[in-house]
Amino acid sequence: MKKLLILSAFFLLHISVFAQSDHYLKIGTQIPLQYNIGYEFHYNQKWVGSLEVGIFTKPYDKMALGLMKNWGMDKNLNLVLEESFKYGWIVQPELGRNLGKGWYVGVFGQHIKLVAKDPSPTSVADYFGGTVFDLSEDNQELLDGLLTSGASLDIIGTLRHVGFHVGKSFQTKNPRLSIFTSLGLSSNINSQSDIEFRVKGFSNLQGELVDTIESAVNKELQDNYLKYAHIPVLSVKLRYRLGEMN
Repeated sequence: MKKLLILSAFFLLHISVFAQSDHYLKIGTQIPLQYNIGYEFHYNQKWVGSLEVGIFTKPYDKMALGLMKNWGMDKNLNLVLEESFKYGWIVQPELGRNLGKGWYVGVFGQHIKLVAKDPSPTSVADYFGGTVFDLSEDNQELLDGLLTSGASLDIIGTLRHVGFHVGKSFQTKNPRLSIFTSLGLSSNINSQSDIEFRVKGFSNLQGELVDTIESAVNKELQDNYLKYAHIPVLSVKLRYRLGEMN
């Protein structure tokens, strides 16, 4: 009975909040991270919640990596990441507040999943074939041998970002349509990189060496993303208001 009462109260509160909210569909871009589509609701004309799904693809990959290189990322690692990139998916929940006269401030989180393709063995060897990792001498020699023999290395990354932005909405002649623009910053707080090695004639390599290399590569990328993945973002979105107009 207690659980039923709690669920009923939650449902009634949800209906009440939903009834007092304005609802929007939106589509646009967040330069240089994604093309996205999302749903947004305004509660009590002040608080704003939204959920967006986007695709991270060309030419934004080169723009974002170019910024990271400008912040100080090693050019050889930057090249490996560029060659490893195929496309990515981004899920972005957000909470914000309307400040009046169309102005808005919001904070968001981003879950970014990167889909990999093979970087060239040369660029991988240029960066990962040195002594940048905490590997034993024997393991480093084995890694160097794998890379110089043409082994392919896939880097499959998952990044988590937080950010904020400040923007303004502009009403069009159509009362249901508005344009929203904003400036902000998206910064990395965590990442996980999974590594796959392949050698001609073999499937994915497994074993202690691969696990050791994956751990070292993951830490190296974590450190670099934390240092350099701070991306200024410009958003431009078209919003369509749903439901009855007040």
